Amino acid sequence: MPDTSSTNSNKKPNYWLVFGVGIAYILLLGLFTYFFNLPI
Repeated sequence: MPDTSSTNSNKKPNYWLVFGVGIAYILLLGLFTYFFNLPI
């Protein structure tokens, strides 16, 4: 497994970075909208 992961690390990081950033962005937006919409 470690040998194949090192060779495929050149193609995967791009997709994983976009995926992670997208999820983090959506989560942050959701949290901000959720907290701002809360009746304080």
